[in-house]
Formats: sequence, structure tokens, C-alpha cells
Amino acid sequence: MAKVEILSQIKKAEEDAKGLVSKALDEKKLKVQEAKEKARVIKKTAEHESDEYIEKTRASVKEAIEKEREEILAKGTEEAELLKARSSDKLDEAADFLVKEFERAVIDA
Repeated sequence: MAKVEILSQIKKAEEDAKGLVSKALDEKKLKVQEAKEKARVIKKTAEHESDEYIEKTRASVKEAIEKEREEILAKGTEEAELLKARSSDKLDEAADFLVKEFERAVIDA
């Protein structure tokens, strides 16, 4: 083999190697872009799912609070009615007592 031919083969091998390196770098760049896109999609999906979870939780808590509020109001109303009934009974007793005391005072006078 002649020197020229050997040098030509070396030059061709170097060019082939440069081409392979360039192709590998292009593939690397493409894979990095694809990975970034997948990561963006995953992040967006996770954000969407967390927003949905927050909304569902917020609605559930709001419903529980409203239910508890209604129960508290019902219990308060019931207690108020009981107090009203008791005070009405006591008022009648007090009025009867005052009338009897007045009558006794008038009769004794």
C-alpha cells in the first residue's frame, strides 16, 4: 500500500468518525429535548391532578363544615326551645306565687 492510499484511508476514517460523533451529538440533543418535553408533560399532569385533588378536598371540607354548622344550629334551636319552655313554666309559677302572696297580703291586712 502506498503512503497516499494509507493517508487517504486515515482521512476517510477521520471524516467517518467526525460524522458518527456529529450524528451522536444530534441524537443526544434530540433525546434531551424529548426528555424535557416528557418532564414538562409529567409536571403539567401532576399539577393538574394536584389541583383536582385540592378542589375535591376543598369541596369535601366545605360540605363537612356545612353539615356540622347545620347540626350545631339544630342543636342550638332545640336547646333554645327547651329553655323557652322551661322559662315559660317558671314564669307561670312565679305569677301564681305573686298572686297568692298578694291575696295573702290583702286578706291579712
